[in-house]
Amino acid sequence: MEIEKIKTPEGTIFYNASYIEQPPSDLFNLDAHNCSGEISLLGRGSVASFSIGDLSVVLKHYQRGGLLGKLIRDTYVYNGLHRARMVAEFFLLKFMLENQLPVPVPIAAKVVRRGPFYKGDLITLKLPVTQTLGQLLQNSGMDEALWRAVGQTVSQFHRKGVYHADLNANNIMMNKTGDIFLLDFDKSHIKRNSSGNWRVANLNRLLRSLNKLKLKHAAFYFDDNNWRSLLKGYEQAPSHS
Repeated sequence: MEIEKIKTPEGTIFYNASYIEQPPSDLFNLDAHNCSGEISLLGRGSVASFSIGDLSVVLKHYQRGGLLGKLIRDTYVYNGLHRARMVAEFFLLKFMLENQLPVPVPIAAKVVRRGPFYKGDLITLKLPVTQTLGQLLQNSGMDEALWRAVGQTVSQFHRKGVYHADLNANNIMMNKTGDIFLLDFDKSHIKRNSSGNWRVANLNRLLRSLNKLKLKHAAFYFDDNNWRSLLKGYEQAPSHS
């Protein structure tokens, strides 16, 4: 994957030269695109879908959550270009793709700096027709093989040292053919030690999200047997170099 960097009057842009030769001036301007509307599946950021030529892409504008997000909606303290959240996620996606992990392809990231603060966006290639694990379980159950496949997928990320800062049922995507993807790696990072308590903590975060959704929805097809199947797949995942 070939990465280029340019500076514009608006800010600094990193882009995937394997997919776009030169970012158009209106690349991050949603008013210039025929967007399919905002969705709320990718964590705290506002997300919109549109096309760049033949590419179907998704743009995420980074926003804060919680109480602080009501006061400072989308501004962060600047601590260096590569520490900007959208740039860090862009290069983490690059690392994961190069390690054959199922994640969205990064297309471009923009950082707009204003004095000691910054804001920004990330554009990724839109995944094939998918729904979240949380959405799927509201409509139907999954067989043991598919639960094992979810566990195997999470294990592959952990074996490469990838710590997902918000591993939950809405950041696991599945398509109609059973392919599984992880997304929304804001504030995620690589652990030097690929084993340890962080892996257990990550799995427990996923379990809490499944139990929370089960309490929230009248119909939600998840139980202890399903979780045991997921853990079995996690433990039995094949090792890749």
